[in-house]
Amino acid sequence: MRLINLMAKIKDTIDTNKIDIKKLFEKYDKNNKGKLSIKEFVNLFKELNVQKLDGKDIEYLLICLDTNKDGELLYKEFLALLE
Repeated sequence: MRLINLMAKIKDTIDTNKIDIKKLFEKYDKNNKGKLSIKEFVNLFKELNVQKLDGKDIEYLLICLDTNKDGELLYKEFLALLE
Protein backbone atom coordinates (compact mmCIF):
# COMPACT_ATOMS: atom_id res chain seq x y z
CA MET A 1 0.00 0.00 0.00
CA ARG A 2 2.81 2.40 0.87
CA LEU A 3 4.43 1.90 -2.55
CA ILE A 4 1.15 2.57 -4.35
CA ASN A 5 0.60 5.79 -2.38
CA LEU A 6 4.14 7.02 -3.06
CA MET A 7 3.86 6.23 -6.76
CA ALA A 8 0.52 8.06 -6.95
CA LYS A 9 2.05 11.19 -5.39
CA ILE A 10 4.95 11.10 -7.84
CA LYS A 11 2.72 10.51 -10.86
CA ASP A 12 0.47 13.37 -9.80
CA THR A 13 3.46 15.72 -9.46
CA ILE A 14 4.80 14.68 -12.87
CA ASP A 15 1.42 15.04 -14.56
CA THR A 16 0.56 18.34 -12.87
CA ASN A 17 3.87 19.90 -13.86
CA LYS A 18 3.92 18.29 -17.33
CA ILE A 19 7.38 16.88 -16.76
CA ASP A 20 9.07 14.98 -19.60
CA ILE A 21 10.15 11.77 -17.89
CA LYS A 22 12.85 10.86 -20.40
CA LYS A 23 14.47 14.30 -20.18
CA LEU A 24 14.27 14.26 -16.38
CA PHE A 25 15.94 10.84 -16.22
CA GLU A 26 18.65 11.85 -18.71
CA LYS A 27 19.37 15.06 -16.78
CA TYR A 28 20.34 13.04 -13.70
CA ASP A 29 22.01 10.14 -15.52
CA LYS A 30 25.33 11.99 -15.34
CA ASN A 31 27.45 9.23 -16.91
CA ASN A 32 24.91 8.35 -19.63
CA LYS A 33 24.81 4.67 -18.62
CA GLY A 34 21.03 4.46 -18.73
CA LYS A 35 20.72 4.12 -14.98
CA LEU A 36 20.70 6.28 -11.88
CA SER A 37 22.90 5.82 -8.85
CA ILE A 38 21.35 6.28 -5.42
CA LYS A 39 22.74 9.83 -5.28
CA GLU A 40 21.36 10.68 -8.73
CA PHE A 41 17.97 9.19 -7.77
CA VAL A 42 17.83 11.27 -4.58
CA ASN A 43 18.78 14.45 -6.47
CA LEU A 44 16.08 13.79 -9.07
CA PHE A 45 13.46 13.57 -6.34
CA LYS A 46 14.74 16.74 -4.69
CA GLU A 47 14.02 18.54 -7.96
CA LEU A 48 10.57 16.98 -8.26
CA ASN A 49 9.79 18.28 -4.77
CA VAL A 50 6.96 15.80 -4.24
CA GLN A 51 4.94 16.85 -1.20
CA LYS A 52 5.51 14.78 1.91
CA LEU A 53 8.18 12.59 0.30
CA ASP A 54 11.21 12.23 2.55
CA GLY A 55 14.55 10.43 2.33
CA LYS A 56 13.14 7.21 3.75
CA ASP A 57 10.40 7.21 1.11
CA ILE A 58 12.96 7.71 -1.66
CA GLU A 59 15.13 4.88 -0.32
CA TYR A 60 12.06 2.63 -0.09
CA LEU A 61 11.16 3.45 -3.70
CA LEU A 62 14.63 2.57 -4.90
CA ILE A 63 14.56 -0.77 -3.09
CA CYS A 64 11.14 -1.61 -4.53
CA LEU A 65 11.83 -0.46 -8.08
CA ASP A 66 15.35 -1.86 -8.41
CA THR A 67 14.16 -5.20 -9.79
CA ASN A 68 17.62 -6.49 -10.71
CA LYS A 69 18.94 -5.47 -7.24
CA ASP A 70 22.12 -3.82 -8.52
CA GLY A 71 21.67 -0.71 -6.37
CA GLU A 72 20.95 1.48 -9.39
CA LEU A 73 17.77 2.30 -11.24
CA LEU A 74 17.49 1.49 -14.94
CA TYR A 75 15.25 3.68 -17.09
CA LYS A 76 12.74 0.83 -17.50
CA GLU A 77 12.66 0.41 -13.70
CA PHE A 78 12.14 4.15 -13.34
CA LEU A 79 9.18 4.01 -15.73
CA ALA A 80 7.45 1.65 -13.32
CA LEU A 81 6.69 4.77 -11.25
CA LEU A 82 4.12 5.76 -13.84
CA GLU A 83 2.34 2.46 -14.29
